[in-house]
Amino acid sequence: MNCPICNALDVKKFLHIKMPILLRSLPYEEAVNVPVEELIVYNCNSCYTGFNLTPLNNSITNNIYLDYSGYISPFNNIGTNKFNNIIQVIKFFIPLEAPITEIGCGDGYLLYLLKKEGYLDTLGFEPSKLANIGIKHNLKIVNTFFRSEELRKYNRAHTNFILSHFLEHLNNPVALLKELKDFLCGNCFIIIEVPYFDGFHHEHLFFYTKKSFLQLAEKAGLKLLYLNPVFNNEYEVLIAVFSNSNNETEKYSIDKEESYLNFKMLMEKRRNRIFKGFQMLEEKIKHYNNILIWGAGSSAVLYLNNIKKEIFENKNIRIVSRDERHEGNFIPGLLKPVENPVKYENRFFDLIVVLSQFYEEIKENIYNLNIKSNDLIWIY
Repeated sequence: MNCPICNALDVKKFLHIKMPILLRSLPYEEAVNVPVEELIVYNCNSCYTGFNLTPLNNSITNNIYLDYSGYISPFNNIGTNKFNNIIQVIKFFIPLEAPITEIGCGDGYLLYLLKKEGYLDTLGFEPSKLANIGIKHNLKIVNTFFRSEELRKYNRAHTNFILSHFLEHLNNPVALLKELKDFLCGNCFIIIEVPYFDGFHHEHLFFYTKKSFLQLAEKAGLKLLYLNPVFNNEYEVLIAVFSNSNNETEKYSIDKEESYLNFKMLMEKRRNRIFKGFQMLEEKIKHYNNILIWGAGSSAVLYLNNIKKEIFENKNIRIVSRDERHEGNFIPGLLKPVENPVKYENRFFDLIVVLSQFYEEIKENIYNLNIKSNDLIWIY
């Protein structure tokens, strides 16, 4: 097979796991019917991009994206600081009076933060029910999939684009970048944040590195102005800024692309984290009886579905989430209910397991609720 990005033949299997196709808690009657499917990821040894060899059917993913009602929503108490890094990049490149269009804006929380920063002209595109949350906060969000013709209805011949954790969901990222290029005037930019060769689940079709972005810029005819890895809640991401290659724009900070050895080390680090996480979770649950698990999103679904089910037998396990939308729902595959952690205020557990990238936020919640334990571990 060929790499979908650079067409090279030097590709190799990187990861093979099983997980439910929906990465959040659901009402029992829905959770019980969620399929558990194989996820196979290959990597390209030429452009250092990972790609999903077992993508879900388009009709399934479209239905997922049209719902998304229970996915991360900073307006619902989780992930409020996840935009800290990209906002600093936006403020550096884009003046307050310039138009900004965010594609895949979720509940609109980034647009909300930009509005607080003083940005005057923001617009979001979001097909899912999450859009309704932002609309209730008086944000300008179009509740549909992004299309160029739809954007032109809003008198946006030129605009800056923000793609925050969106590009990894596309099966043809080069085509989209070429499409967006038509809207870039001399002082407009495309600002992108993606997981740094991470986020291995069914919805993600590509897993990017610094070298991947250099390849994307070349394929799309764009100029790469900024490219750096940063930590977002201890979760490593890449932030990139593109401009129209026809414009004479100064290059800013571009981190050196990975060497082949760096890339191999990165892959091993990501793979080891996943499988060591499975192993650690199994060992800890075996060792303790009274256990609190905090998390009802992608990390919780992944890890709770990749350890032996018999390990949960005869254990007092409680799963909680501060996002009230999860309360009363069940984790797909495992089919255990999710509760509000307030219920366990001032309680003691043998073990607390945080299954979320938002460890610092959750740790603060645990402290404020005075929930104590002999042991606390974080896996994401």
